Amino acid sequence: MPWLILIAAFMIVGLAAFALAYRYKRDEMYHRERMAAMDKNLPLPQSFWEPAPRPSAWLLRGLIWIVIGFGIIVWWLTFWLAEGQTDNEMLALATIGLIPIGVGAAYLYVRRVEAQKAKE
Repeated sequence: MPWLILIAAFMIVGLAAFALAYRYKRDEMYHRERMAAMDKNLPLPQSFWEPAPRPSAWLLRGLIWIVIGFGIIVWWLTFWLAEGQTDNEMLALATIGLIPIGVGAAYLYVRRVEAQKAKE
């Protein structure tokens, strides 16, 4: 059983490292684009310097977090059922999935508030 936790931890750390590397490369590309525009003395709008998140980004982030939370819950409930419903520690570990579900719900709430502000 401990090796399963170790494998899951490595998978989560690997996924996080991949996401951070992707974000770094994206930001590096934006930086190079800005520097090339400045070298050519092109006029840049203010929005060029301040990338605003699109409303769909909030929705996507919220849904991803919620799905991850449900995935964690299903993962641990499956192990709990496979053990014959005797190990209540696995059942308690399933509640960890409520944390990303809460984060996802917060993203969806922010999206709704931002959409209401945009209408006004």
